[in-house]
Amino acid sequence: MKKLIALMLSVVFIFSIIPAGNAHAADINQQAGQAYADIVQEYLNTFETVKNNPDYDWEKSPVNTEFIIASQYDVNQHTIYRIMDYNNDGIPELFIGLSGGTIYDVYTFDKGKAVQLMINIGYRAGTCILCKNGIIKDMWSGSAFENGVKFHKLQKNKNKLTTIMELTYDSSSATGDVICTKKVNGRKAKISTKQYTRLYKKYDKPVSETFYKADSKAVTSIRQGSFTYPDQKKWTRKTGRKTYS
Repeated sequence: MKKLIALMLSVVFIFSIIPAGNAHAADINQQAGQAYADIVQEYLNTFETVKNNPDYDWEKSPVNTEFIIASQYDVNQHTIYRIMDYNNDGIPELFIGLSGGTIYDVYTFDKGKAVQLMINIGYRAGTCILCKNGIIKDMWSGSAFENGVKFHKLQKNKNKLTTIMELTYDSSSATGDVICTKKVNGRKAKISTKQYTRLYKKYDKPVSETFYKADSKAVTSIRQGSFTYPDQKKWTRKTGRKTYS
């Protein structure tokens, strides 16, 4: 009888904590959603303004400059977003960009506010390509001869990215020599082109992700803690390319 009572109490305890966990997740989603809704709305407003105003003063804009330039270049695009728990710590992250295939802004949520994780994503400044194991690939270019890549990761319960590997490739030497380097934990060292290729391939494993069209209905849904709505238009993105669904 004692064993039976103990078993029943264990079952009751397990089921009593499950709703609490769900309630906590819903609360975090709603808090983050309120902050993220404002950001998505700002991007929507900017996109609409830029389409009709080629002289838009991007220096005073709170959104990414490269997003503005891309919006001016192709007014037939749409603002897209994805909100997901990218590092599996119970806190959702916001990725926002354009249907042309580029992510321009990334946020996490910490201490009641949205925290920007990457700044100036765009032409030469960097990229945001989602890879396996929660890796973010961040490429940059100094010139036609010099480029590099940083592989970032958002550690659990953190509000900033950790660069786990940085690689550079420089062929600008007058002698024609190629100089490659790697940087890990702040320590930089020269490596061979073979090592460069091996390390690059180790982390460069892009994944497909579904992004959603941002519109007024999406903003309302996000603000309520629900990050999509039924029949919302979707884009499946991989390494900057897009397919429609």
